[in-house]
Amino acid sequence: MILVDSSICVAFLRKDLSEESTHRFSELVLENELATNVVIWAELYGGVRGQREDTEFQNLIALSRVLQFTEDCWRLTAEINRTCVRKGVNVPLSDIQIQACAKHYQIDLWHQDRHFDLIQEALRP
Repeated sequence: MILVDSSICVAFLRKDLSEESTHRFSELVLENELATNVVIWAELYGGVRGQREDTEFQNLIALSRVLQFTEDCWRLTAEINRTCVRKGVNVPLSDIQIQACAKHYQIDLWHQDRHFDLIQEALRP
């Protein structure tokens, strides 16, 4: 299972992924291994424009495994946020929440967003 950030989902829906990444995305869907969470869901839903995009969004969510954002996810969010603040890394809290969810479920996070690279750098000892 892989947590797929909205940056990848949007690129897929807009047909902006490479052929290899499109194939990987499709395989994750077919194997029921594509995971999202409520934060990613909210980011995607906020960008929906029109009925066609809403239908595509609903189909994508229906084919995804939506992970619960648990109390442990919130604790990890706070810890990661504190680490980032102390190291001078300024990233959106929503990206920290997504990273915390991946850490909680011990799964990889697939993204095209530099913020996650910054978070992961800040978390290195």
